[in-house]
Amino acid sequence: EFRRVLFRSVSQSRYVDPDRLFIAPDGRMWFCEFKREGQKPTFAQEREHNRLRQNKVSVFVVDNVEDGKAMIDLMVMKC
Repeated sequence: EFRRVLFRSVSQSRYVDPDRLFIAPDGRMWFCEFKREGQKPTFAQEREHNRLRQNKVSVFVVDNVEDGKAMIDLMVMKC
């Protein structure tokens, strides 16, 4: 059975917000910050990611295609 994962851009006016919001078929949501290979989030981005995580929101930081695919597979398998 094919399951879809929807995603939306997050606010472009707040540079600390993660890049994308993903929504699984069962309604679960998680955020992803996409970086160039080897790059890390800024201090302000890390602070925002930690704030979200403290509220039980999943936030991933991905810097390559394989990790991005693994993130989606991991989260969709939880459905």
